[in-house]
Parts: sequence; C-alpha cells; structure tokens
Amino acid sequence: MEASKLQTRLKVALLSLPPRTQAVLDFFFSSSGRSSFAPSGEEVADVAIFDFDTLESRLHWEAFRARSGRPGIALSTQPQQVEGAVWVHKPVTPASLLAAAADLRAGRLGAPVVIPEAAEAPDAAPAAAQPVADTGPASQWQDVTPAPEPAPEPVPVAAPAPESPPAPEPMPVAAAPVVAPAPARPGGFGGLLRRLFGRDTPPAPAPAPVRPSTPAPAPVRPATSASAPAPVPVAAPAPAPVVTAPAAEPVLEAAVAASAVRPAAAPQAVRAPAATPVRDDRPKDPPKEAPRAAAPAEVAPALASSAFDAQGLRRCRPEELVDEARYCGTRSDLDAAALAADTTLRFDPAQHLVGVLKDAFQVSGKWQVPAHLESAAGRITVDGTTNLIYCEFSAERFAELVSAPVDKRPKTRAFSRQEFADLQDTLTRTALVRRLDQVLWQAALETSAGRLPAGVDPAATVYLKSWPNLTRLHRTPHALRIAALWATRGASLLETAQSLKIAQRHVFAFYNAALALDLITDDGGQIRRSQRGKAKDNRGLLTRLFGWLHK
Repeated sequence: MEASKLQTRLKVALLSLPPRTQAVLDFFFSSSGRSSFAPSGEEVADVAIFDFDTLESRLHWEAFRARSGRPGIALSTQPQQVEGAVWVHKPVTPASLLAAAADLRAGRLGAPVVIPEAAEAPDAAPAAAQPVADTGPASQWQDVTPAPEPAPEPVPVAAPAPESPPAPEPMPVAAAPVVAPAPARPGGFGGLLRRLFGRDTPPAPAPAPVRPSTPAPAPVRPATSASAPAPVPVAAPAPAPVVTAPAAEPVLEAAVAASAVRPAAAPQAVRAPAATPVRDDRPKDPPKEAPRAAAPAEVAPALASSAFDAQGLRRCRPEELVDEARYCGTRSDLDAAALAADTTLRFDPAQHLVGVLKDAFQVSGKWQVPAHLESAAGRITVDGTTNLIYCEFSAERFAELVSAPVDKRPKTRAFSRQEFADLQDTLTRTALVRRLDQVLWQAALETSAGRLPAGVDPAATVYLKSWPNLTRLHRTPHALRIAALWATRGASLLETAQSLKIAQRHVFAFYNAALALDLITDDGGQIRRSQRGKAKDNRGLLTRLFGWLHK
C-alpha cells in the first residue's frame, strides 16, 4: 500500500522560492498535499516549482530545465505561457496545486505561443460560371485554423501588360467581388472544448475596412510567382491592366500587419482593391526570434546547487547571515546521544540575566503591573503592559551583564500603579528605554549561542503558542519555516532540523529566543482544538442535519 502511494506522488524540487512561499509550500506538502507531492532534491525530482516573478527563481528553472528536461509549475500573479511548465496563480491555493498536478500527469504543459497561419481559401469555381471566392489574409476578428503551406506549382494568372515588366515579388492585383468563405472550425484544445459544449460557431467577423466593393474589370487568381504567366478565361477583356487607387495602399499595409500571419517560404498574395503594382518591401525570410536571456554556462551549476550546500543543508538568505556565528554558534550537527552526553552544549538560563528578565516579564504580564529588579549595574524596570524596559545605566554596561553569568540572582519585585506613575517621568527622561520583546529576544540569542538550555529534551515535541513579531525582531536563519512548522503541527528540535534540512544550531537559536518570550509549549491541545473547529465548520448540510436529528 505504501509503495503504491509513493508511485503516485510527484517528487518536487523547490527552486529558489521566496521565504513566505517556501513556508506555505512546506506546510502544504506536509498536510493536504502529502498524497500528491513529495519534496526531494533536484537530481531525482519529477517536477520543479519556481516563482516566475522572481529573477533568481526563473534563472534557476531555466538551468534545471536545460539540464534535466523535466516539467515544472510556474507561480505568477499574471497568466504565463512557459514552455514545459503549468501556470499556477498566486497567491497559491491547495486546489490550484492539485489541479496543476493533474495537468502534469495528463501531459498538459505550456508551450511557446505559435502565431496561426492564414486560412487556406476554398477551391474556386470556373471563372465563366461564378466569381472567384477569396478568403484573404486571416483577420484579427475571425477565428481560423492554421492552413498548410501553398503548393509549389504556379497558379494561372492574367497576362501582364506589355509596358509593365514582371516583378519578382507578388503584387496586389485587381480585386474581384469577394465571396465570404465558410467559417473555419476552431482548432487546438480550446476549439475542442467549444465543439463539445456547443460553441463551435465562431463569432461573425466585423466588416473589414480593407475590402471595398469597387467592381473590378475581370476576376483573376492571385499569383504566387510571376515567372510563369498563363492566360485564364475571363468574363470580359480588361480595358487596362491596372486601376490606380493610391488611397488603398496604406489601408492594405495596416490590414496585413494586423492579421499577424506567419511568413512562409513562398509569400502569399493578398487580394485588395485595384491598385498600381507596388513592390512589397516586407522581409522575405521569417523574422528571427530574439534569443532568450539565459544564464551563462558557468552560472548554471551554481544556480542548480544554490538551494543546498555540500552537506545537503538548506542555504540561508543573505539577510539571515548577519551575526550568525554570534547568535547561532558554529558547531556542526550531532545525534541525540552526543547532545545528551556533551555538557558544553548546554547552559543554565537561570544563571544569566536573560532568565531573570524572563521571570520579571512573566510577573508583569500576570499581575498587569510593572516589575523591577536590582542588578550589579543598577535598577532595571520591566513593564509588560506597554512592552518597554527601563535601564538606569548605559547600553554598554547592559551588554556586559548579558554576556556574563550573574553571581547572585536578584529578586523581582512588583511596583504598585501609583509608585510607577510617580517614577515614570523620571525613568523616561534619564533611563535607557527599549522594546521589551526585542531585548529578551536578543539577550536569549547572545546567551545561548546555538546551545540548548539544561534539561531540554531535543526529541520532545514542541509547539508555538503564537507567532513572534519578526518584522521588529532579529530574524534568525530559517525562522519563518520553523515557526510555520511549530504553529501548525509541532515537531521536536531534531525532527525540525531533519525535515526542513537545516542546521541544528539554527533550530536551537530560534527555540531559545522564542522560549524567552514565553512562546514555546509542549501542549498541542490548542492546535488540535483549532483543527477540530475548522473541520466542524466545514461539515456539509446533510452531516449537520443528521447531527441535529441525533441530538
């Protein structure tokens, strides 16, 4: 059973996605999308997911596509037609990702947009019986099916006048009364859908300004080549080979440009009102497509391995590497037995200032009054109601207290509201005032330096009570991914590092900082109750009706 599930899951590789998109997809792959997707490396991935709106991710996709030729899923806010990829609208939803997986399994991939050729004109009746039917170039108001290339055999044309030398290029000739062609059946996948659902008939074309009803002396066939002229039966002899109509020339050129017909090897003639022979200055060869911007050959291997390092760990973003060694340490990953045996990887928060400040923060939040303590440098006042901390000494002295263990743990006392109101003006003018959550967060990072608190089991499951304000706090490496995992289903410290493919010291740093703000818990009841509430709200009408009847 498990093997059959793995065979139906698509192995996906995430190519340099933004952090928020990466966190959303990691959560989706671990919850509702685990039956359809399985995260994996680029070497064994069946599909790649990339952000089309991000240059780094798009270059990464091009390198992946050129190297492996496998399909992908393009995330973009606007509809995109990417070769070998399925477009998914942002913001991403589970339904859109599952629909993209179905398209990938069915082989419905995007391809470069191909401009349709002009529709082939139906065979004309003999000139003596009826006028020649001409479809003309494909109009921008008419849905036509791309027609095959014209046959190389020359088509009979009217004999040119003696005084007019033959031109190597096709020339506009006298127009005959135009008979509207039968509506072409729409082609492609969209045409198939329209035929299945009753929308086979294309919309009626609007009257084109380039087809005036000026009668011509005689109906003739357009010429594909002027090198082999042959007479054709006409209704009446033409008094003159051409009729001057200079006003129709700019309209004709505009109509040809608007029709967007792909040039062929042999240029096709276009029926137009009677006009003087004009040389067609359009290019003979098809316009070459501009080369796509591709990464240099030496950059492609770097982009392919930019997501993970040599140890297989996910790389950090540049802004997350600020003071990484100071806050996270430099040690490598260890197993659970080595973490339990090595005492140098542990520290006691109660013997440092961060533990004292955390107790004062909890007392202030519980009784909704400010609290203060006497340190070796002076008094520190903690006000959890306003998220402020007052230090009656310099910031350099405070940094020294954070880095060194405390000799004697100071006692925390609570202010009465009247005492603090009398003292607040003085503290505001003379003391160092900072945000309380910012001080606790940074003090915990500096004190721990990638170590674990004493007595913490790295194999125990932990949960996040609420998200920290990461826009105001120092963002540790992969903080968003860790917070998303712990806030949705919880995980142990070792499991977090293994499932997210990140270093253990990054997980330990975030754990210590969130623990100082009292955001960590080992009780997942709140998450389970929230999930049950969502499932109850999503019940159908019949389920709720039967539940009401059984009461």
